[in-house]
Amino acid sequence: FLAGMAQAFVKSNPIPEGYAHEAGRVQLINGATLPLVLADGNGGQDYLVGVTKQWLQNKEKFDTLLDRVARLGEHVKAFEVAGFDVGKNGVAPGALGPRFDKHAPKGQLYLVRGTTKKGKRKKAGGRAKKPLLYTGALRQKDVLLWLKAKSAAFKRGWKKVKAALKEVKAE
Repeated sequence: FLAGMAQAFVKSNPIPEGYAHEAGRVQLINGATLPLVLADGNGGQDYLVGVTKQWLQNKEKFDTLLDRVARLGEHVKAFEVAGFDVGKNGVAPGALGPRFDKHAPKGQLYLVRGTTKKGKRKKAGGRAKKPLLYTGALRQKDVLLWLKAKSAAFKRGWKKVKAALKEVKAE
């Protein structure tokens, strides 16, 4: 440490072997891939990151909500839903903003907004925007309306989301 040889280490559980991300499914991310999602050059994608743990009070409800939003988000260009297990992976201090609570008893949703066409993250007051924490009720309708209001990509694809929602309700 004193010799300057110490390096920061963030706990990272490996992604299961043979895992391949499919459109319309929750993308698994770990401690090693979370910084790529949060980076300024995340390919212009908006990500809805669901932060979970194995022992959440609302784990089943939260996972179902993520799956439904991922299925509807499949129809939106430049939008992904990702799942991050904070019990198995570490988060660099401040990476998800000051309101991140790794000990939260319920799942948390964060919106990470992508970059603009010029390669810069959308800005607020001259500073790059931090991930947004969703604080509303964990209901599909509320989350979708929040995404429409906060994600430019989701807003552009809103008509496709509504059409897909009608198809899902018809099933």
